[in-house]
Amino acid sequence: MKPQRKTTFQVATQAVTLVLISVVAFWLAVARQSATQASGLFQSPLPSPSAPCLTLAQDGYVLGFLGFATRADGTTTLSYQLAATGRQDVSYVAFGTSHWMPKAPANGSRFTGALGDYRVEWTADRGNPGFPSIKFEPQFAGFSQGARETFTLVVTDFVVTTSAPVEIKAGGTRLTFTVRFDDPRCNLTPLATATPPAQPAPTSTPSPTITASQPITQVFVLTDSMFTPELRTADRETPAEESLLAPVTLAADDNLQARVAQLDRTARDRAPMTAQAAQAASGWSQYYATNFETNFLFDGGPCIWDNYDPGQPRWWERDTQRKWSGSYAIWPAAHPAPAPSQYPNNLTANLICRLDNMAGIDNVLVEFQMWLQLYDPGDKFSVLFSSDGVNYRGIQWTGSNYIVTIDWSTYRVYYPELAKTNTGTVYILWSFQSNASGQAGGPWLDDLSIQRYDMPTTSANCENLDPRVVVPGVPGGSMVSKGLNMPPFAEDDLNGRLTRMQQSNAGWVRLEFIAAAEPRAATPPGDPTPHFSRIDLKSYDELVDGLCAKGVAVLGLLDQQTLNRSDWQPNQPLSDDYRDHFTDVAALLSRYYDTRIGAWEVWNEPDFSGSRVPPASYALLLRATAERLWAEDAGDRVIFGGLGSADPNARAYLAQAYGSGISLVYNVFALHPYPSTLYRYWDGRLMVAPQDYMHYMKVQRLSRSSKTN
Repeated sequence: MKPQRKTTFQVATQAVTLVLISVVAFWLAVARQSATQASGLFQSPLPSPSAPCLTLAQDGYVLGFLGFATRADGTTTLSYQLAATGRQDVSYVAFGTSHWMPKAPANGSRFTGALGDYRVEWTADRGNPGFPSIKFEPQFAGFSQGARETFTLVVTDFVVTTSAPVEIKAGGTRLTFTVRFDDPRCNLTPLATATPPAQPAPTSTPSPTITASQPITQVFVLTDSMFTPELRTADRETPAEESLLAPVTLAADDNLQARVAQLDRTARDRAPMTAQAAQAASGWSQYYATNFETNFLFDGGPCIWDNYDPGQPRWWERDTQRKWSGSYAIWPAAHPAPAPSQYPNNLTANLICRLDNMAGIDNVLVEFQMWLQLYDPGDKFSVLFSSDGVNYRGIQWTGSNYIVTIDWSTYRVYYPELAKTNTGTVYILWSFQSNASGQAGGPWLDDLSIQRYDMPTTSANCENLDPRVVVPGVPGGSMVSKGLNMPPFAEDDLNGRLTRMQQSNAGWVRLEFIAAAEPRAATPPGDPTPHFSRIDLKSYDELVDGLCAKGVAVLGLLDQQTLNRSDWQPNQPLSDDYRDHFTDVAALLSRYYDTRIGAWEVWNEPDFSGSRVPPASYALLLRATAERLWAEDAGDRVIFGGLGSADPNARAYLAQAYGSGISLVYNVFALHPYPSTLYRYWDGRLMVAPQDYMHYMKVQRLSRSSKTN
């Protein structure tokens, strides 16, 4: 634990300039290739959808997302439709490109739509609309009163788990929409077709099997706090017509305890197993894996299995009716053969794995492919963890009032707190239960992997790295630091990126924590599991540990993408549930990255259109998050989300936050000192030199914070 700070901070401003006693200046390095509209990018248009897969409406303007398709060359085509039913003509529409690379239409080119020509501009973080985008400006009077236009753009590095803003300017009004792309209906990428083989001679027709599509990764991070009775009751208050996904606890009955005791005897009878070589290395390592192509129950690996349920008609075993890869997957009603096509009524099927050599680790991960179909609310499937074989905690899928089907998806379930507190043995239980009415397909599991995490020694105390350096000529002789934004997900060589980061002499990196995808078809409105974290910890561990090994400090950024909830919209107050969820995840990440990350920024540019939070709502969020972070580690530094420019608009936002009646608490104030269109020279030229638009004049105290420095 780091010592608690008790210093104060004074915010100084002037009507024209913004004077900040403590400023973190995030110079965002945005490298964008000068792209030209390559021949053929629009030669393969999107398959024509029957209707938009996502529709958003504001003030008489309706935005429809028609879908996306990714080609073999790595480019992705996205198509939108805008219906302008208002009276004001649309003067531009800008489609956010997030961290992707725009390819077409080319910057400065003309795009020909159904209503006329549009000038194309690739925008960056400043100016209008204030975020990276492909902007279309009509080269005619604009359109309104029922006119409709379709816009198509091409990008590379598209990531389906991200969201992107879209801004429409009509008259003096700017409307911002947030578009999510993870609805499976929006993916119009055609499946690859193989050359059909020669037709064999007619034979008897086998039972059909199900072909798997590209899976969606779902991530769940379990914490001890979500298993209190109060939270479990709240999580279950989900509309009855929707499937339920919630934390669950289970106390083993006598039958299950007897089976665990048999597993323990089997483990004692085995020759002592030494820890695998991979476990000796720090970081993530695979402890056990099976694709179920062989008899996994007796494979001799570190996972000791038991699938026998005395008194039950059927048990877990391998079967060929469904599979993600190869020829087999496992199913709770597969044994004895021949297996039926649906699970029977009143079935309880438990599959247990016992793992040894797990003491002292920092996290445990169970990853698998699953296809799931449940008939009604009496049917349940759970993935549970235990350190004593008696008390289990985990996640449970429950059926609904209609048959719920979830296609093949990749699941990653983490439980870092159990990993740190177990005494050497961990039990993992896959439990399926059906009731007396109705039958369906049940859960099918494939490609199982159990992994463990041991924090590298090079990551210990990474939070205490001092990125500051002395630069001659700095006013007052203050030390300064150089930091860069680093996207968390990229397909290039990670070690190469880390080496280049080190070579750039960057002392720290700002790392945005982005939630993994959650398919819309499997989730009710709002969020069915309001306080799960969806952060893929393994991916972030590899990046954070790599940076620490290079001597680069990490600043964690928490914002709307940390939750990726569909109920967040720009410039709308945050609900109490959203704020509670946000602070729960912030506390989890502070606890998990305890000695690795010691600074957390709360939101990015809360004053900017695409990410704006009303000042009073942001003040509540900042205070609540700071209190949760300091409760986990009193030495964590909390950073006021970097405002989007150094101009009177930023000053006004800050003044409104301080004037909201909510006491602001933080350690460091952050500002992104971009040039502003409000600051120009006498001849109309934009001021771009910081010494010109960030000059210092008069100091004005807005307020005093109880915990800043």
